[in-house]
Amino acid sequence: MFNTRTLLRLISVCASGAGLALLVASSAYAQISVNAAGDGLTINNDCTLREAIEAVRTGSAVDACPAPNAPYATIAFTVGTVTLSLGGAGEDNNQQGDLDLSLPPTITTLLIGGGPNGVTIEVDQSLFDDRLFDVQLSGGQVVTFANLVLTGGAAPSSDTSRTVCNLGSGGAIRAVGSGGETLSLISVTVRTNTAVFRGGGVCAEGVSTLIASSVVT
Repeated sequence: MFNTRTLLRLISVCASGAGLALLVASSAYAQISVNAAGDGLTINNDCTLREAIEAVRTGSAVDACPAPNAPYATIAFTVGTVTLSLGGAGEDNNQQGDLDLSLPPTITTLLIGGGPNGVTIEVDQSLFDDRLFDVQLSGGQVVTFANLVLTGGAAPSSDTSRTVCNLGSGGAIRAVGSGGETLSLISVTVRTNTAVFRGGGVCAEGVSTLIASSVVT
């Protein structure tokens, strides 16, 4: 669930067309294409989702993932399922555990889109012990997840670092920032995720939008 301090707008794609417009516009963005179903940062001429996130974070190419274009970036997929397996909760530089997603100042908007067939992002529960995404943004930045299933994440132990979405919040996605940031979910199913504090599926500070999506813990 989204916490009560977020601005939550439930908008029908058919009614507003906003989600479709965003997805169409994204085709003009330079894409980072995830072509590996596994997890890792090993240089072996492929592009894992973790490497794609690292390319966005650093603004530079990582393995076979190209550098993102600014100010708009897109992560797309040529695989139908991605399984996270690098366990290690508490690490905040995207090397293990959850995918630590931040945007450099040159990038204002990121779309992570599963395309028309959709993509499932799951975990290997025998190896992985964290949420899926830890999103940290600055004012005005926007991250949109589209056409995805997010499942199997578990927020680690709670702490007192934040009053709304602390480390025990957001089993699939925790999104925090300095104010003015936006998290959007378009045609996303969030299911079978857990948290020890708040938001078994998603905990987001700032502005949050759901379009034709469902969040079920």
